[in-house]
Amino acid sequence: MTDEARPSLDAVFCDALALPPEQRGRFLDEACGADQHLRAEVESLLAAHDGSRDFLGEPALGTALRGIARDAADDTDALIGKQLGTYRIIESIGSGGMGTVYLAERADSEFEKRVAVKLIKRGMDTDDILRRFRHERQVLATLEHRNIARLIDGGATDDGLPFLVMEYVDGEPIDVYCDRHELTVPRRLRLFRDVCDAVQFAHQHLIVHRDLKPHNIVVTRDGDVKLLDFGIAKVLSADNADRAADVTAADQRFLSPGYASPEQVRGEHVTTSSDVYSLGIILYELLAGQPPFRLDGRSLAELEQLVCHEQPTRPSTAIGRRVESARDDRRGAASADAIGAARASNPRRLTRLLAGDLDNIVLMALRKEPQRRYVSVEKFSDDIRRHLAGLPVIARADTIRYRSTKFVRRNALAVSCILAVVLALCGGLVSTTVLYAEADRAKTDARTVSDFLQEMLASVDPRTARDRDSTLLREILDTAAQRIETELSAQPEVAGSLHLTIGRTYASIARYEEAQAHIEAALRLWRGHSGDRSLAAAESLQALAAVERDTGHYKEAEALCREALGIASERL
Repeated sequence: MTDEARPSLDAVFCDALALPPEQRGRFLDEACGADQHLRAEVESLLAAHDGSRDFLGEPALGTALRGIARDAADDTDALIGKQLGTYRIIESIGSGGMGTVYLAERADSEFEKRVAVKLIKRGMDTDDILRRFRHERQVLATLEHRNIARLIDGGATDDGLPFLVMEYVDGEPIDVYCDRHELTVPRRLRLFRDVCDAVQFAHQHLIVHRDLKPHNIVVTRDGDVKLLDFGIAKVLSADNADRAADVTAADQRFLSPGYASPEQVRGEHVTTSSDVYSLGIILYELLAGQPPFRLDGRSLAELEQLVCHEQPTRPSTAIGRRVESARDDRRGAASADAIGAARASNPRRLTRLLAGDLDNIVLMALRKEPQRRYVSVEKFSDDIRRHLAGLPVIARADTIRYRSTKFVRRNALAVSCILAVVLALCGGLVSTTVLYAEADRAKTDARTVSDFLQEMLASVDPRTARDRDSTLLREILDTAAQRIETELSAQPEVAGSLHLTIGRTYASIARYEEAQAHIEAALRLWRGHSGDRSLAAAESLQALAAVERDTGHYKEAEALCREALGIASERL
């Protein structure tokens, strides 16, 4: 294999490192081909990383590799109690492919402070990795955000290995935190929006994280999100980084397979849209308790086929599916009941919660084509905000039925009031139609009433109704009353029917003063138009009697009822 065609040692190593040990052999067969020298180098690095664990049975470099592993472990232990700059190493708290993270504390007497110190492992200090380490330090120096672990200091050991001094974050990966605290779906969404804020901040500073996964998103005991590990971040502007920090196609294969976008898997150009995709995977797992794809045991070609071409299952339908994931050795494949319980719910209710908006939001973030995803993390987060507020989301088709359903759910009380008015006015319309039959004008007057009601109700702007549920019904009735006086003065029979309906509606919400005024107005109009002994007058007397009864004026109510009964006896 020529040098030009030879895969990057760092890229092959990081891809292999992300796989379980038992799957690395098949991956190396495919990635290294006939290049036994490259394979030996990768195996050497893997053995050093895995410590004393055996890899691929007994490697050809067996004794030498075990020596390297012991040296790496010895280096880690040897640093305990040592001082780097003004900080003393306390213990190792984490280890990755390239470096080890230590808990440290201030070694002077100025003040007490605990920090995290990240140091490259012995044997991993290649030019490529050293360059990336310095690049991460420069990236973090530009990011000051409440949800991003802060860079405090940096330096180099006596033998030249660079190190970072970071804000120490005492917490858990976001998925572990959410499950252990049994956070509901809305609480998970709000926490996830904090993650989006941090990633969007990085994007605004022209930095793509490129390795977003739950392990790099820690939640503190106080519930604060902290974004970690910008080790393979990409600077989008050449003005903000030297060419040493530029990313080649081969370098882009530094990735976590379970969270990598299709363009990352293919080794193509990476943009902020790749972070949108990774966030979509994270949100999928936070909601459904399952990854969208089963990647364990897959070869590189199978991985590419799955991520780049297969459509993920909707989160709402994935809950009952048992998936053996890379996290199973830590927590086990969760049952549907366990997934529901971790979200303070049950499988059936959780399915209903995720179906619809949340399914579509997640799947829009996971679209294969970058240009079809959310145009930014900010838009992704805003769609979640809209869902939480009961507003239409851009991930759903914007149909009249969908928007109407959202409006009704947001304004349930206001819509109920409007519906009550509509029903009452319709009842009034029916009564009016019966009365008009006496004068053979039913069709014309019913059409007048219908047109009036439609125009009056259409004038109520939904935007005016928001946050004003307690006054909405009264505003509608007042508006109707004003229009009766100005627009129906030439049609006393129609005006009388509407005054009666409005009066009864006011009485139903205990606004008795307004109710009495409108019913008395109806009575005057009917007496003037149809006579004192008309059935319409009797109906108004009966409505007025109900108001007197409800306000405790029983004698007045009895007198009105007797008068109405007398009229009805005469006419019927």
